[in-house]
Amino acid sequence: KTHERICNCRDLAQLDTWFAKAVVADGLEDIFEN
Repeated sequence: KTHERICNCRDLAQLDTWFAKAVVADGLEDIFEN
């Protein structure tokens, strides 16, 4: 589900946000919280 969400995302700003959060995240919840 998460892999699909990332691969299907075409919004570069969103991808940048996820990447920035991934650097310091403890888990997926920290990256993809709404």
